[in-house]
Amino acid sequence: MKKLIVVGSPLAGKSTLVNYLEEKFGWLCYELDQEIYKENGGAWVVDESYRNQRLVPKIIKKITSKSAYILFTSYIDLKFLKVSPLGST
Repeated sequence: MKKLIVVGSPLAGKSTLVNYLEEKFGWLCYELDQEIYKENGGAWVVDESYRNQRLVPKIIKKITSKSAYILFTSYIDLKFLKVSPLGST
Protein backbone atom coordinates (compact mmCIF):
# COMPACT_ATOMS: atom_id res chain seq x y z
CA MET A 1 0.00 0.00 0.00
CA LYS A 2 1.10 3.55 -0.66
CA LYS A 3 0.66 6.88 1.04
CA LEU A 4 -2.54 8.50 -0.13
CA ILE A 5 -4.65 11.47 0.93
CA VAL A 6 -8.20 11.64 -0.40
CA VAL A 7 -9.82 15.07 -0.19
CA GLY A 8 -13.50 15.43 -0.95
CA SER A 9 -16.41 17.64 -0.10
CA PRO A 10 -18.78 16.69 2.73
CA LEU A 11 -21.22 13.92 1.74
CA ALA A 12 -19.07 12.95 -1.25
CA GLY A 13 -18.81 9.31 -0.12
CA LYS A 14 -15.45 9.34 1.68
CA SER A 15 -16.76 7.32 4.66
CA THR A 16 -18.37 4.81 2.31
CA LEU A 17 -15.06 4.38 0.52
CA VAL A 18 -13.21 3.99 3.85
CA ASN A 19 -15.61 1.23 4.90
CA TYR A 20 -15.25 -0.52 1.55
CA LEU A 21 -11.43 -0.42 1.55
CA GLU A 22 -11.22 -1.63 5.12
CA GLU A 23 -13.73 -4.46 4.62
CA LYS A 24 -12.67 -5.56 1.13
CA PHE A 25 -8.87 -5.24 1.41
CA GLY A 26 -8.20 -4.88 5.13
CA TRP A 27 -6.46 -1.57 4.56
CA LEU A 28 -6.06 0.76 7.50
CA CYS A 29 -7.73 4.04 6.63
CA TYR A 30 -7.99 7.24 8.63
CA GLU A 31 -10.75 9.82 8.56
CA LEU A 32 -9.43 13.16 9.81
CA ASP A 33 -12.67 14.11 11.56
CA GLN A 34 -12.72 10.79 13.43
CA GLU A 35 -9.07 11.19 14.41
CA ILE A 36 -9.80 14.70 15.74
CA TYR A 37 -12.70 13.30 17.74
CA LYS A 38 -10.50 10.53 19.24
CA GLU A 39 -7.59 12.87 19.93
CA ASN A 40 -9.93 15.17 21.84
CA GLY A 41 -11.12 12.45 24.19
CA GLY A 42 -14.26 11.53 22.25
CA ALA A 43 -15.68 15.05 22.06
CA TRP A 44 -15.99 17.25 19.02
CA VAL A 45 -13.82 20.38 19.11
CA VAL A 46 -15.80 23.60 18.87
CA ASP A 47 -12.74 25.86 19.08
CA GLU A 48 -11.61 25.96 15.43
CA SER A 49 -8.32 27.63 16.33
CA TYR A 50 -7.41 24.85 18.77
CA ARG A 51 -8.50 22.20 16.29
CA ASN A 52 -6.63 23.66 13.32
CA GLN A 53 -3.50 24.88 15.09
CA ARG A 54 -3.00 22.12 17.67
CA LEU A 55 -4.88 18.94 16.92
CA VAL A 56 -4.76 18.75 13.12
CA PRO A 57 -0.96 19.23 12.84
CA LYS A 58 -0.39 16.61 15.56
CA ILE A 59 -2.70 14.10 13.88
CA ILE A 60 -1.33 14.73 10.38
CA LYS A 61 2.22 14.28 11.64
CA LYS A 62 1.31 11.02 13.37
CA ILE A 63 -0.46 9.58 10.33
CA THR A 64 2.00 10.74 7.66
CA SER A 65 4.96 9.35 9.62
CA LYS A 66 3.65 5.83 8.96
CA SER A 67 5.09 3.81 6.10
CA ALA A 68 1.66 3.48 4.47
CA TYR A 69 -1.65 5.21 5.01
CA ILE A 70 -4.85 6.37 3.38
CA LEU A 71 -6.17 9.59 4.89
CA PHE A 72 -9.64 10.87 4.07
CA THR A 73 -10.55 14.47 4.76
CA SER A 74 -12.70 17.35 3.61
CA TYR A 75 -9.84 19.79 4.06
CA ILE A 76 -6.10 19.83 4.50
CA ASP A 77 -3.58 22.63 4.57
CA LEU A 78 -0.64 21.62 2.38
CA LYS A 79 1.77 23.22 4.84
CA PHE A 80 1.29 20.10 7.00
CA LEU A 81 2.61 17.87 4.24
CA LYS A 82 6.12 17.40 2.96
CA VAL A 83 4.95 16.77 -0.59
CA SER A 84 3.60 18.93 -3.37
CA PRO A 85 0.16 18.41 -4.85
CA LEU A 86 0.00 16.50 -8.13
CA GLY A 87 0.73 18.65 -11.11
CA SER A 88 2.66 21.32 -9.22
CA THR A 89 6.24 22.17 -9.99
